[in-house]
Amino acid sequence: MFAFAPLTPKCGNFFVNLKCEPDYAIELREKYAGVVKGYHMNAKYWNSVFIEKDVPDNIIKKLIDHSLEEVIKKLPKKSQQEYLNNDFVD
Repeated sequence: MFAFAPLTPKCGNFFVNLKCEPDYAIELREKYAGVVKGYHMNAKYWNSVFIEKDVPDNIIKKLIDHSLEEVIKKLPKKSQQEYLNNDFVD
């Protein structure tokens, strides 16, 4: 799992939980009010990113890609290659 979003907003705001490299996760939390420790997740590896706060859309897209990369790099090499060989990867 690299991302999940609840169907109901938290505190009136929609967010997505994204996996993140630990040092980068801290950096993002310090830079954006809309990035906090992962809601109900291991805060070392997960951030909650609030969609309508101060995080620009292009950064949210980058964080989604980063989250997916974090999961893929933990897969066995064969599974990584199978994923990368699929048509849905740019």
